[in-house]
Amino acid sequence: QGSTYAGMAAGLAETSPVFRDVLERCDAVMGLDRPLAALFQDAAALARTDIAQPALYAVSAGLGALWRSWGIEPVAVLGHSVGEYAAAPLAGVLTLEDGARLIAARGRLMQALPAGGAMAALLGPEAEARGLLARHPEIEIAGLNAPTAMTVAGPEAALDRLLADPALGGGTLLAQKLPLRHAFHSRLLEPMLDGLAEVAGATPHHAPLLPVVGNVDGSVVGHHDAAGAVRGGARDAAGDGLHACGGAGRAAGAERVRADGGAGAGGGGEPGPASAGGRAGWGEPG
Repeated sequence: QGSTYAGMAAGLAETSPVFRDVLERCDAVMGLDRPLAALFQDAAALARTDIAQPALYAVSAGLGALWRSWGIEPVAVLGHSVGEYAAAPLAGVLTLEDGARLIAARGRLMQALPAGGAMAALLGPEAEARGLLARHPEIEIAGLNAPTAMTVAGPEAALDRLLADPALGGGTLLAQKLPLRHAFHSRLLEPMLDGLAEVAGATPHHAPLLPVVGNVDGSVVGHHDAAGAVRGGARDAAGDGLHACGGAGRAAGAERVRADGGAGAGGGGEPGPASAGGRAGWGEPG
């Protein structure tokens, strides 16, 4: 979330039967108020968590289906946040429709949370960033994107105090507040975990047909259980960020794939014009 924009995927939806089929299958089960192709044109709707997350899932899943239609097969999958849900069907862990139902429920549960959370991207040496965070204990690491890039989250008032810290006054650390109303991947999402666990526990899961690389520490997940992931150490499935508190993040999975050769690996990020900036450090948090 944060990388959506009006008009995204419009060309693919219009010209690719494979991509359009994925959108229509998602439309049939997500329970949205309009078809995804119409929502892709609505910037205000795409700013809502309950729309953005299903939309990003559908785009990522559609791209995976399109690559496969061209004969490009993944040898492993990974994803960050919404991207993990999109990667699961590629690996055979979830059906496309079950993943669509699950991400739609996740988006609705997060949208229903009270406003007041906020997020920011930090660029600079990790040790200095952690020193800054030590002075602002209400703010958590939501994702380690690269050795010099992280996303942080917490109550908006606390984040504003961090952004006013003199350490950000022209030194080696840079910060940018993200246009979001929730502190994704932080303890502020705890109230929605029970609801997500209930939906995830009722969702059929299957043994992966491809290696699924986890974002917690870059290890290959041998058995994917979303309900357990909500309650256990890999709770990033719920987006609550305990992986970040432990000092890991999306970079770990990417490094694992790179170390293993990477060719043919597939996965879900959060596609859009912000993605290039995200690789440089201005992350997409959803």
